[in-house]
Amino acid sequence: KEGIGSLSETELQQACRARGMRAIGVPEWRLRYQLKQWLDMHFNDKIPLSLLLMSRALYLPDNLSKEEQLKTIISTLPENTVCYIIFINFISMYTYHIPM
Repeated sequence: KEGIGSLSETELQQACRARGMRAIGVPEWRLRYQLKQWLDMHFNDKIPLSLLLMSRALYLPDNLSKEEQLKTIISTLPENTVCYIIFINFISMYTYHIPM
């Protein structure tokens, strides 16, 4: 069995947390919904991973500076996710700056 429907609650929490979403204390139906929404935006709407991850800053308190919001988002992500974003952004910047 594959797909979001086959994930346990713990797996859903891990998947949501890896994408910068709140996962603890969230009902299982909500975890499935937000994970599906995130995946649809990335795969169907072609929204870049980095934009989806950084968009989580919109849900942080307004009294934090933009720098603090980004620090908070990055600090909640697993290290491998942060490394992946840095790598993808590096590759994107490099490919856009190659002279033809």
